[in-house]
Amino acid sequence: VLGVFGVLVGETVYSGSIIRQGEIEAIVYATGANTFFGKTAQLVQGERTASHFQRAVLKIGNYLIMLAAALVLLIVIVALFRDDPMITTLQFALVLTVAAIPVAMPTVLSVTMAVGARLLAKKQVVVTRLAAIEELAGVDILCSDKTGTLTQNLLTLGDPFYIENSINKGSAEQVILYAALASRSENNDPIDLAVLQSVKAEQHLDSYHIEHFQPFDPVSKRTEALIKNADGKTFKVTKGAPQVILALSANIEAVKTQVEASIDEFAARGFRSLAVAKTDEQGKWQFIGVLPLFDPPREEAIQTIADAKEMGMSVKMVTGDQVAIARETASKLGLGTNI
Repeated sequence: VLGVFGVLVGETVYSGSIIRQGEIEAIVYATGANTFFGKTAQLVQGERTASHFQRAVLKIGNYLIMLAAALVLLIVIVALFRDDPMITTLQFALVLTVAAIPVAMPTVLSVTMAVGARLLAKKQVVVTRLAAIEELAGVDILCSDKTGTLTQNLLTLGDPFYIENSINKGSAEQVILYAALASRSENNDPIDLAVLQSVKAEQHLDSYHIEHFQPFDPVSKRTEALIKNADGKTFKVTKGAPQVILALSANIEAVKTQVEASIDEFAARGFRSLAVAKTDEQGKWQFIGVLPLFDPPREEAIQTIADAKEMGMSVKMVTGDQVAIARETASKLGLGTNI
């Protein structure tokens, strides 16, 4: 580690860790199975549990063994009453025992599933365990994450809501510009990239210089940047969760009702809301607008869900978004509106 707030130089940052605040430069010295995360994953993979198929095969085998033992006992009892030769009786009992125990059943079933795996491979399905085929066949409810699985994870920007004040003269483009100044393309954040791609060339984003940038963290729920414009004047811009930006703003009482109404409207249409604020000449935060962000559903996901329903499977969407956003996305995916 070369340097990070809260971590001393030379300390280790493990794979899978989350940097909650700040930035870091580090040297990668272990990858894959050599990391602590990889070693943990290997331990989990090594812990094998019996599948439903394996338990069913063992249950059938145990039942046939018990049935064979009962028949052998019955044969011996009948032979004793009939005074049959014991050698003949034991030979018959041995033949019955060998014939009743399904020695070849696991092999036959494994070959059958291997044929099924070959057919699935032709449909571009990767089968890592043969028992997984039978497990999947018994699925009744399929739970799927929304972002990136049912949706494209490619955020697009809608028409912003803006507040007319001394900072913003009633321009949606200004809201996008200030949001872009509070973004960094180097972070490869989907929200930042969507905002930066929406800035028009005539707004001359390059004419502004970022003096300091505070990245997003789950505690503050916003990004912040200190900006110097072409005239040498400095100001701050911030973007983040609407409730957080509203709480910062000096004009909260004047704009709160309008902002909350716009957020509810965006949510009803399936949009996530991102608030933007800028400091005035006195250094006080002024709320200037709300950016609507939409993650469109995958076309193939719609067809896949329809196919799953035809097979009798119930598909559930798992998301941490607002209820209105989840309801709108679910309706477009054909999952209904019962959220």
